[in-house]
Amino acid sequence: EVDSAGRLVSSAARGVRDVLDRGAIDAGARNRRRETVLLAYRSSLDGSIQPYALFLPESLDATRPIPLVVNLHGWDSGNGPFAFPSGSYGPEKDLVGDRGWLMVYPFGRGNQDWRDAGEVDVREVIAEVSRRFPVDASRIYLVGFSMGGRGVWHLGMRYPSDWAAIVPIAGGSAGSVWGVWNEERLVTNLSQTPVFAVHGTRDEIVPVAGSRVLERQLRRILSPDFEYRERPFASHESMPDLAKEWVPWLERHALGRPPSRVSYATDSARFGRAFFVRVVQLEREGRTGSVAAHVAEGNVVDLLVDGVNRLSLDLGAHPAIRAAQPVTVSVNRSSVLRVTLPPSGTLDLSSAGPGAWALADGPVPAEEKRAGFCGPMRDALARPFAIVYGTQGADAALVAASYSMAQDAAKAWREWWWGVPRVVRDADVTPELMGSHNLLLFGGEFVNGVVAQLAAQMPFRDGRPCPLAPGVDPRDVAHKFIYPNPEAPGRYVVVMAAQDPVALQAIGQLGQKDPYPAPLGTLDVDYIVAVRRCIGSTVTLAPVAEGWFDNHWRFQPAAPGHMESTGRSWLASVSPQTGWESAMVADASFGPTLVMTRTATDNEAWRPFELRSYHDVLHRFGANTAVLWAPGDPPPEVCWFRRTLTLAQAPVRAPARVLMDDRGRLFVNGQLACATSTDEGIIELDLAPWLRAGENVLAAEVANLYGARGFAFEWAVSEH
Repeated sequence: EVDSAGRLVSSAARGVRDVLDRGAIDAGARNRRRETVLLAYRSSLDGSIQPYALFLPESLDATRPIPLVVNLHGWDSGNGPFAFPSGSYGPEKDLVGDRGWLMVYPFGRGNQDWRDAGEVDVREVIAEVSRRFPVDASRIYLVGFSMGGRGVWHLGMRYPSDWAAIVPIAGGSAGSVWGVWNEERLVTNLSQTPVFAVHGTRDEIVPVAGSRVLERQLRRILSPDFEYRERPFASHESMPDLAKEWVPWLERHALGRPPSRVSYATDSARFGRAFFVRVVQLEREGRTGSVAAHVAEGNVVDLLVDGVNRLSLDLGAHPAIRAAQPVTVSVNRSSVLRVTLPPSGTLDLSSAGPGAWALADGPVPAEEKRAGFCGPMRDALARPFAIVYGTQGADAALVAASYSMAQDAAKAWREWWWGVPRVVRDADVTPELMGSHNLLLFGGEFVNGVVAQLAAQMPFRDGRPCPLAPGVDPRDVAHKFIYPNPEAPGRYVVVMAAQDPVALQAIGQLGQKDPYPAPLGTLDVDYIVAVRRCIGSTVTLAPVAEGWFDNHWRFQPAAPGHMESTGRSWLASVSPQTGWESAMVADASFGPTLVMTRTATDNEAWRPFELRSYHDVLHRFGANTAVLWAPGDPPPEVCWFRRTLTLAQAPVRAPARVLMDDRGRLFVNGQLACATSTDEGIIELDLAPWLRAGENVLAAEVANLYGARGFAFEWAVSEH
């Protein structure tokens, strides 16, 4: 059915393209009305036919470069491929047509939030239009409403040098959206990108507070041309009349010469490129690293680098650099290099130890994480992949569970991603398939022959003790992870394994976030480990670890130290007038203690994966940390956390680090110690001035502005 539909769309697209080829882009042609046509292309990701819509003005002058507006659609409750452009035809098309521009509406694989396969679709559509028309690469503009607005923030921040300007409409992406966004961490990336943001003050779907957070940060970094419009009393709408402002505003902007200053932050080397800066390897994937570069006259480059192991600078075409003369590179004002540009014009730099940098002595070794090959699990779906089920072993129920999971994954790819899945049994996996596809392997080494073939080189083994679940019977351990395929350089395997059929199905579901269907691995971590627990005849999985491998694809050791302030000592309340309750606490065996308030709807065991939006916090804080969390739908407007501490004597020092989301205040013995918000990041302070011998009371008040809510607190007390 998919192939038949694909052939039908392909045939229709060829017919439309024939019309275009016969003269639609003839220079000076004016005998054609403005129109929007539905086209399609064959995706390199899975060979499927993917639609897009293209708005054409009356006249297209093929003798000059043509600006292109890329318009990202919002959420479609039907997730259908032919209805997506219908809601996007507002007044902007007339304003774009008046200027002789093109405007393209990618499908983005439906409701993918413009990530992964959705992101691939945007890039392929731009390439397809650019192949057919003389698109002006310096005037590609990115616009989107609602989910499309979030996509504009996402693609704008991660690829700032691709866009002449961006227009996010009702798409504030600060805070947690489906647990995967928190874009405010990356606002610095827009320091060279013009932004025109629009939001209604009474938006009930995407609250305006998220856009306000981003607005404050954009004004703080002095974005080159930033416009922000709030429509009083407007709900979740695209405000089409404002197109008469932002379309002429777009016309003012074009990409020019490389800027003298670039500031770029990323939590993954998948998104490591901005103008002449390229992050090649982070110190640790999942933890935000940053590069601030300044190219000055006299062949001088000043770098401030944090959390990055390797980077490259493409200086050959920079107007301030004279390629024939030596270049002086200063890193963190401590390591100074005087080098000659190679013929490529690119300098590759590598950390040589604390405070030291040097020219890289070659590419990143193939066995290490690097740009374009660094995980996490969801990265496997952004390039060609095959779904592989197991057929081996004596446990028929386990074999059946593997097959069922593969079929569920294929159905999800067909129906949610509008793709053509490739499903094969383990015995049919060839070296050629391994070399051209990532492999999603369902079932462990006792059922899936491919996993058994690779097992000796995998970080987790079925039937062996798990280093992240010490003391647990190996038969009760389930895991899923992404890992380089040892027999196919540059390709991944994603393994989902358990020795119980119910646990195998459950590990496919574990950690998945709406709206992505399980058991595809759309996760922002490299691995998840869980332990099977049986209560009567019911089998459940309790997660015990999740995270990222280090740059050598090995486990990170646990943070040193012990819990000076455990979450079990905290009380929590969403209404202090009605009293305080003991807070719920997670198993702290894999990092910070996680604490949540009790609610009427959810007072069962804590599910750590609901804190995924705080993964950056978990990496920047140590083991002696309490992360407190107030759930609820809707969340409480304000929540409180409180604990007491008895000290034998007043401390000399009590260093603490605090982060509150969205905004909060920390009190020590009734006195305000600090006030913080998401905008300000982590605040470091010494609590000693407020502490005393005997009983001390710490209290935190956290206000929720746009749905995400939490409080991270790390401290230690020195009494001597």
